[in-house]
Amino acid sequence: FLRQVDLDNKKMFNPDCLLFTVCDEHGQPVGFASRNLLYDSLKQDWERAIEEYGADSEQARDAKALMPSKFINSSQDTAETELKNRIYQKGTRLFGFHQARKCVPPLYIFEGYADCAAAYNAGLHNCCAIGATAFTEEHFNMILDIGVDHVICNLDADEAGEKGVDKFVKIVKDNTQIGLKIQILSL
Repeated sequence: FLRQVDLDNKKMFNPDCLLFTVCDEHGQPVGFASRNLLYDSLKQDWERAIEEYGADSEQARDAKALMPSKFINSSQDTAETELKNRIYQKGTRLFGFHQARKCVPPLYIFEGYADCAAAYNAGLHNCCAIGATAFTEEHFNMILDIGVDHVICNLDADEAGEKGVDKFVKIVKDNTQIGLKIQILSL
């Protein structure tokens, strides 16, 4: 059973990873997200190898092979895979939403799990995170279903974050709600 629902995943559950428990809107754990703490230094090693020896060098290939994924999420049940975790569907879950819904409005939406955790720890309890830049209609509908009328989107100020904000704006425009206040926070 543990293997079937991906709870034996050594890439996710190991001492080099910071683990985030993803809960549903009621606070029940449904999956995990893991941030590899060695990723940044191993990526720098790979970039140095490219710079020093070239992108096609054996040193660069070896350094790239040592580089883990930055994030690993619980496996999801999809048409392409064998059954994994039926209750964890990343596109329908917002990290921290079960806590944030008690303190809204407004609802702050962050990109990363760590962003949300840091904001919560600093006293901003009305925040949640997408866990990526892929804000979905399911996310938006869940927010509307609990009656949130003020949303502040705060994604990273990089290219991926900008594309995520564009998608967020498109979803909001396509599902216009009277009285809904939307703000985009740019840092």
